[in-house]
Amino acid sequence: LLKCAERGVKLVAYSPLDGGKLAKGDTASDAKVAELMKLLSFIGAINGGKTPSQVALNYLVARGALPIPGCKTASQVQEHAGATGWRLDDNEVETIAEKLDYLKL
Repeated sequence: LLKCAERGVKLVAYSPLDGGKLAKGDTASDAKVAELMKLLSFIGAINGGKTPSQVALNYLVARGALPIPGCKTASQVQEHAGATGWRLDDNEVETIAEKLDYLKL
């Protein structure tokens, strides 16, 4: 994302919720994703009860990406729309970035 920002290019994030893993909380097969979900859940809770997927989408926007999550149902559209209208603060963005780097995700 840094290289894109340096060049004034937005990254289009296809499948930003890892094929639904972050939307469904499907962490049984991946301990790293489970650890990330704990952080996203915590940050969501302190931001008015946002879901991990809403935090993940908001994080991507904060980092300059353009996420395009898949939507098959009206409830998924509502879920994804909940990622808008609010912003993670700089500390939250940095905390998520550090966790992703630490987990090598």
